[in-house]
Amino acid sequence: MTKTYFKSIIKERNYFKNSIVKEHSSLIGEAEISIGLAYKFSKSLNLMLLREYKKTKKKLDGPSSIIPMIIIKNCNSLYGAYRLIKYNLINSSYSLIRSIFEGIQKNYVLTLDNRMARKLFEEDMGHTESYVTFTKIRKKLYQDDMLHRIESIYKNLSKKSHPSADGINNDNYYKYEIVEDVLRNISLFSYLNSISILEIYWDKFNKNEREKLLKWLSSFQNEYKEMTLTPNKFRFTDIHSKLT
Repeated sequence: MTKTYFKSIIKERNYFKNSIVKEHSSLIGEAEISIGLAYKFSKSLNLMLLREYKKTKKKLDGPSSIIPMIIIKNCNSLYGAYRLIKYNLINSSYSLIRSIFEGIQKNYVLTLDNRMARKLFEEDMGHTESYVTFTKIRKKLYQDDMLHRIESIYKNLSKKSHPSADGINNDNYYKYEIVEDVLRNISLFSYLNSISILEIYWDKFNKNEREKLLKWLSSFQNEYKEMTLTPNKFRFTDIHSKLT
């Protein structure tokens, strides 16, 4: 009896999948390309880090050792959100997108602020009961209008991923504009995760690697290049100006 009911759930979700694949084929294809690019960036980072290890015989340690793990975790979350949205599992898709948003900012602060980076590292290693909130992280990275914009984006993602009656109900009814929004966010955060790799590791990539990665960045749709999570309280290499 239970097994039969489970089959009915699969049938229901496959009905959603058939409709979504048919109605959103263009954005699904775009998301697939974007996720593929995000994984290529992560692989290039790992190859560069391996080269550095062979040259120096030094393993990554401390806060810097967390960054590559968050990057690949973000890639896996992008793929997870893509799989979930095809079955109209809206709430869970937004939850993964929000975690990517948080992960990118965490990597920036791990790179830019030694004191907060040490606290986050100790927290991840279970060495402390203190907790660094993402509100503190955002205020450390951003200021003025950009801080307000980033906080607004986070508030919006939190609302969409929160297990409220309205949010959960979206899983049970197909809504064209919501599926479109999730798919666009998957492509957007694929781009933002990728550009963060170049910004954080720009000085460690060699000239050929930089040119290759910039070429890959140019492959993303132009609409996503208007968005940035680059901290405006610190100086970074201006990757956006290098895109063709």
